[in-house]
Amino acid sequence: MKIAILLSGRTDRWESAVRRNYDEIINPLRREGCQVDVFASFWDTPTTHDCISAYSPDLKIKDIESLSTYTEGLFKNTQEYFKRTQQYHPEDGEGFKFFIYGLYKLNRLYNMVKYYEKTNNTEYDYYIRLRPDATLSHPLKVEHLSKMSDSNMMVFVDHYVYIDGCRWGWAEGWVDDNFCVAKKRPFEIYCGIYESLVELCDEYKTCISHIILQKELEKHNITPLIPRALLVIVKPDRILNYFGHVFPNSDVTKSYDQFKYV
Repeated sequence: MKIAILLSGRTDRWESAVRRNYDEIINPLRREGCQVDVFASFWDTPTTHDCISAYSPDLKIKDIESLSTYTEGLFKNTQEYFKRTQQYHPEDGEGFKFFIYGLYKLNRLYNMVKYYEKTNNTEYDYYIRLRPDATLSHPLKVEHLSKMSDSNMMVFVDHYVYIDGCRWGWAEGWVDDNFCVAKKRPFEIYCGIYESLVELCDEYKTCISHIILQKELEKHNITPLIPRALLVIVKPDRILNYFGHVFPNSDVTKSYDQFKYV
């Protein structure tokens, strides 16, 4: 079984997650006989090269792009997308502009992986999207992949949960963009949002990537499968167990406090 891990996203907190990514994802799969290859595409920041070095023994492709005043010139339909952020999110559209950075990078990296497959006459059975500051709370195993098909995807989905009179969660049905596991067809849908971003913003009247992901999976009849682990994100002052509130035995008061709504 061949598995490709696609790393993209911010690298400033990679040190706190890299060991766990080997312990919870890469090494458990290898112990069960899988070939695991890593691909990375990052912006050039002070921590980028150290992050790449940490994964270098397993890297098949490393791609680094410069951040500058003109970086937005790399993106497809940049100004049209920025107009949509103001149109659909007039109060906080400036913040949503940065969604295009991550969507562009993931799409670029996946195209590189496809070219790698073509030039090396190979094809991966599964694809894992992973941010460098994200990891899992428990090991990912081959048995977890056995139920994967062209019509589902292992991905975190947010839900409102009420505990002791308090509401937990970001929004009902939002699909996470930090981690997923999928076969080729659903993974192409996940990575391909960037290609039709402006059209999708107009279709769903939003520029929020989590909602667009949710709607695209529904449109293409892709069923989300909840991972058998919490999503761990490293923050500057803490390590958070995201989506802990959707797991019945998780102590949300410790892992999800900043997202509590009374």
